[in-house]
Amino acid sequence: MTGYGKAEVSFSGQKYTVEIRSVNGKTADIGFKTSHIPREYEHDLRKNLINKLQRGNIDMFIGVDQEVVELGKTFNVELIRQYYKELQDIFKEIAQEVNPTELAAALLRMPEVREVQKKEMDAGEWKILEACIYQAADNLDEFRCREGERLGQDLLSPFRKY
Repeated sequence: MTGYGKAEVSFSGQKYTVEIRSVNGKTADIGFKTSHIPREYEHDLRKNLINKLQRGNIDMFIGVDQEVVELGKTFNVELIRQYYKELQDIFKEIAQEVNPTELAAALLRMPEVREVQKKEMDAGEWKILEACIYQAADNLDEFRCREGERLGQDLLSPFRKY
């Protein structure tokens, strides 16, 4: 049956929003539209969701919002040095004097000067996110039940309008 479920959880300075949509289908076909599920957990998650939701074309989305200042960024010092040397050589070659403050500002805008240190999700964090995913699946199941009850009432109503 058609349905929608949503759940949210926060940990490690990030807010995760899990949304699961389903439309009618004879079998369970689950698509993960996210990169936030560690590969080692994907198979078991897919199997458990199929057992829980049983049928339908099901898509799961996970959105992440930063709640605190990200500390996992550092400067790529070697690249900054390389850019600095190359820029100085270029300016010497064209006999152009450069203000050090302007050069520093330009260097900080250069590609890949800031490196983002991607942190892998540990087992404890995965358990928290997994519980949120199953809560969204429960909410989807509740939505389906309410929809089924409404459809049943419509079908059994003696005063149906055509």
